[in-house]
Amino acid sequence: MQFLEGDSPRVSEHWTEGPWFGFDLETTGADPRVDLPVQIAVVKVDPSGNIDKDVFLVKPGIAISDGARSVHRITDAQIDAEGVVLLEAAKRLHSLLSVPIADGLPIVAMNASFDVTISERIFEMAGVSKLEWKSLIDPLILDRKFEKFRKGSRKLADLCLYYNVSTGELHQALDDTLATLLLTKQIILKYPEIAQLTIEKLFEMQREWHREWANDFDRWKKSKGYQGLTEYDFSWPVAL
Repeated sequence: MQFLEGDSPRVSEHWTEGPWFGFDLETTGADPRVDLPVQIAVVKVDPSGNIDKDVFLVKPGIAISDGARSVHRITDAQIDAEGVVLLEAAKRLHSLLSVPIADGLPIVAMNASFDVTISERIFEMAGVSKLEWKSLIDPLILDRKFEKFRKGSRKLADLCLYYNVSTGELHQALDDTLATLLLTKQIILKYPEIAQLTIEKLFEMQREWHREWANDFDRWKKSKGYQGLTEYDFSWPVAL
């Protein structure tokens, strides 16, 4: 797969030209404060479009909810046969991400607070250090900021359709990661002012943009008589 037409084969000093990393977790459920991974994918795409990937199943040690299983279709039999023990999986994920983060390379995750929150929880369980996440990019936050008034769903499949990104079969960690990498590139191509920021500044701006969105959404929900957001919903990239 060619990541982006026109990418130079050499590594540029500008962060947009890569290499880029992406990661995704398939999980036991939808609450990042209690649920755990059942599948992890980490993907590296170099400036020439070459892909390196590490995808593995995880034994979470807790039950998979029916709702989660209906989405990712990962079975207990698969996990029992191929899964990595949770603490080993945490250390493996930490090792895969710590070096590119230290080097300031883009780390992309869709709805990143979900995956990052779970990642930080399992890092703590495994006794490894927190990651700084200073080069994290979340295409959901970018889309909410730059397409603020567009109606409709902002799930990964819907954003890929809107930005003309072709996908594989989503809701598997590898396919979701590849789609998220391509989606993020397309958003930055459409809004080149993003690339004018340093990766560190973009990280800080995403924190601000997320809080702006959360404040707006919280006010809207309360105006309609719904329950407002929780304190966790205002935090990014770790919702703890």
